[in-house]
Amino acid sequence: MFKDDGEDFTPGEVTEEIERLARVEGDHVRIRRGEWVPIKKLLSDWQRVLDCIPKYLIDTIKGQPLMKGYSPVALRMMRNLGWLPGTGLGLRTIGPSEPITAQSGQSDRKGLGLRPIKRPNKSKKEGLIALWRSEGIVYGRREGLCLRVHSLSIKGYPSPTPERIYFEDSEVREVQWWKGGVMGIAESSFPNPKEWRYGDIDKTLDRITVKDLTGAFTRIDSAIPSCIKKWTEIFGELNFLGISERYSTGIISPKDYMPHFKLIMHRALFTNPHNPQAGTDMCRLCGVERESIAHFGKCTCLKPIFEQLRRVDGGVSWDDQVLNLFGHNSFKGIVPPGISMIHFIVWKFILISMTQLSLENKPFVPAEVLKKAKARIKRKIEVARYNLEVLHVRARARGQDLKAPQYRKWTRGIGEIEDNKIVLYDSIVEWIIEDT
Repeated sequence: MFKDDGEDFTPGEVTEEIERLARVEGDHVRIRRGEWVPIKKLLSDWQRVLDCIPKYLIDTIKGQPLMKGYSPVALRMMRNLGWLPGTGLGLRTIGPSEPITAQSGQSDRKGLGLRPIKRPNKSKKEGLIALWRSEGIVYGRREGLCLRVHSLSIKGYPSPTPERIYFEDSEVREVQWWKGGVMGIAESSFPNPKEWRYGDIDKTLDRITVKDLTGAFTRIDSAIPSCIKKWTEIFGELNFLGISERYSTGIISPKDYMPHFKLIMHRALFTNPHNPQAGTDMCRLCGVERESIAHFGKCTCLKPIFEQLRRVDGGVSWDDQVLNLFGHNSFKGIVPPGISMIHFIVWKFILISMTQLSLENKPFVPAEVLKKAKARIKRKIEVARYNLEVLHVRARARGQDLKAPQYRKWTRGIGEIEDNKIVLYDSIVEWIIEDT
């Protein structure tokens, strides 16, 4: 990067080295077959690389650690804070290593030391023109009265050639670009990437990606799932994204939440109106109303169970169907993961008991359902406590701090993590041990 005496290479010296190492024609350098780059571009890249090197590193390499610009008081203060000459400020020494100075001619209020923003140079793109001739279309840039002919790569990128031709203004046509490459003559290019759109993609045609097209093609044939459509007809707009996220709680297994996911959320429960052997359309539990999945959210036979759930989920009414079926509290939104765990396990034993009633004529007893559900909840929490302790022991053996944020998420609503242990709220503990 620098001479042996620490001096910078001049642009002329860099140019001489480029001409010695590469093939040069005119003011362009061949970098690979069919691709030529202006020498000015290489010099600009060289300077940009130098600008990326921190100043204190350059000065250290040259054997001249920069200490100019600091007063004796400032130097003493920085040394007392652990600063060493040639390093950056701050605890990790990544701060500035030299005083900030105003740029030459800076008189506005945009900040001390702000470098002017370099606007992209569009002349190379806008300077390209096309000639419509009988032998075909020719692309190039004006050089006086001549046109410096440019060849196009496979992607339409123009590269200068040694050929120059004379032309008339009547032959000039505007060039249509597609991203950074030439698409053709604007008047004969279709579709125009700046004027057309595809489907519901809010991008110009030349900016559309494969991911955008995949989404657009999918949306053409996509349809609202029948379960979402039906629940929306019954209860109006629901937060289905939040409802779906309830099934990600990790304390319980798929055996605990899949009955609710399949039979309630996806409406796969075999109700009496669709069962030829049922003999009646009325609810198998209360026998008062026509049986449906939505009805189970307010069935009077399930009232004792829902009243128990209100003690842990913060709901108001025992027959809040949306809260009972989907865990959506009209005042607080989707219930936390810990409360969702309780809901899913209770629904699991509700559905098991309903099935036993239909197949074995076994009586449906809400107290028995709650007792079994609470026993299952207690076991799952004990397993989670054991797994968290295992993680803690493993981390301690490795000399690491335990990081288990998923357990804080899973227990939200029923307890907290204290000293790497799951500590349930007193109200949840009382609810679990009551009548179990």
